[in-house]
Amino acid sequence: MNIENFSFKLQQSWDELLPVLKKDSLKHFKKNTFKLEDSNFQNIPKKAGVYLFSIKPKNNFDLNFFKKQWIEDKTVNFPSIRKNISDYFIKDNWNVFYIGKSEKLQERILKHYNDSYKSSTYGLKLLERKWLVKIAEIRVSFYELSHNNSSKEVIQFIITNLEKELRKDLKPWVGKQ
Repeated sequence: MNIENFSFKLQQSWDELLPVLKKDSLKHFKKNTFKLEDSNFQNIPKKAGVYLFSIKPKNNFDLNFFKKQWIEDKTVNFPSIRKNISDYFIKDNWNVFYIGKSEKLQERILKHYNDSYKSSTYGLKLLERKWLVKIAEIRVSFYELSHNNSSKEVIQFIITNLEKELRKDLKPWVGKQ
């Protein structure tokens, strides 16, 4: 088999699988959701998948204050804010805040929550952002990829590309554009 033939078959297979994964992940995001203050991290699987942080502004929420604080925090290695965030801002509802992927969902989500400002790991560092908890509720949702005998490379391909497609569709406030 030549590279062009392989590439064509891979793209064809991915084009068939992607709509199924997107639909399934959105369904699971609704089912597998909890607010961060509930600290229900033990219910997050230790397997591969994608996750989504959502934010619901409280009455005192100011989008300009949020943008300024996010950028001016003393945090290192954190996701950048979307330039046109105001286009996706819904005042009295849950907004998609960040989308990520991991081979170990529980560990990665905990890192986003617990890591300190100075941690070299790229992440949200939510526990350090006390100002954010005062102006918004935060929740996390996850989708565990069911994969019994798939290789690490196949899993990484799937979660990387699913994350990319979900970012395009859901337009999170922070993270890769």
